[in-house]
Amino acid sequence: MAGVWDPSRLDQVVTYLLSNAIKYSPGESQARVDVVRDGDVVVLWVSDDGIGLSDADQRRLFQPFARTGAVRQSIGGTGLVLVITRQIVEHHGGSIEVESELGGGSTFTVRLPLERAEG
Repeated sequence: MAGVWDPSRLDQVVTYLLSNAIKYSPGESQARVDVVRDGDVVVLWVSDDGIGLSDADQRRLFQPFARTGAVRQSIGGTGLVLVITRQIVEHHGGSIEVESELGGGSTFTVRLPLERAEG
């Protein structure tokens, strides 16, 4: 798989997502990374068995400084990592989304085109 991407920025995306998966997963929880090619797109999943997110938190997750009340009290951070991650992904012509259940973990899905669209 090869795309027209900035390798250092995509390394940053994977590092940020995996770091968050570990950060928000208690004790013996697992974080997983999977990458597949789906036609002309590469799909990256980072999932965890962590604390998960409510529907309301998912809707504002990619906004600057968005952090849930419980997390704000117990886990440090700025609330900017996912904003930066989204900007990097979108700069590469891709998309990012999250599926999560409060108390049931989260899965972040990144889709990146193998070829950059003309425009």
